[in-house]
Amino acid sequence: KGERPLHVAVTKTRGVDAHGRVHGVSMLENAGARLATERRLAMLESVVVNSTDAVIVTEAVALDGNSHRIIFVNDAFTRLTGYTAAEAIGNTPRLLQGPKTDRAELQRIAQALQAGEPVFTELTNYRKDRSEFRVEFSIAPVCGDDGRCLYFVAIEREVTQRRALEKYDCERGVVLEMAVCNEPLELQLNRMVVLLNDVIPGSFGTIMFVDGGVLDRGASD
Repeated sequence: KGERPLHVAVTKTRGVDAHGRVHGVSMLENAGARLATERRLAMLESVVVNSTDAVIVTEAVALDGNSHRIIFVNDAFTRLTGYTAAEAIGNTPRLLQGPKTDRAELQRIAQALQAGEPVFTELTNYRKDRSEFRVEFSIAPVCGDDGRCLYFVAIEREVTQRRALEKYDCERGVVLEMAVCNEPLELQLNRMVVLLNDVIPGSFGTIMFVDGGVLDRGASD
């Protein structure tokens, strides 16, 4: 009715009646809703695949304890961690954990997932080469029509540099306070060298004093 286009799916089959006569049967189905769903899924897939944030999808059912099997990672995950999709899929997020990963926070995450609740947190994780990085991430459950949790989706973003700069700003305030309080210049400069090394790991500075004056000061990588 009217001129609005209608997308239909046509299914053709053959049937035999009680007299043995063969009839062709055509079934029409409104395919608009299905096509709209497929378009939304294609759009979501494009967003996930091309996201600059790492995306991890795990099964909702835990393998052992609080561990969930990874079934999908995007390219950003590989760039962040060094693990390829083939190395991550079938494994669990434990491969990213290490000595400095907060166990109490892991327990809080596990309790939220067991309750089917979303969770947001920040942890120290480890790349494939075992270098540390700070990451903030959110985990949300994906449920079926019956309300049963099927998957967990985690979106992760590295915040290592942001946290280092925040620490730098805090420590810089300490150095300025030392200057206001007329702390010895040598202590102030040494504190600044330590601060720079926190922000730029692997750098070091040299401070030399002669008769209370600065003779030389340098830094190298």
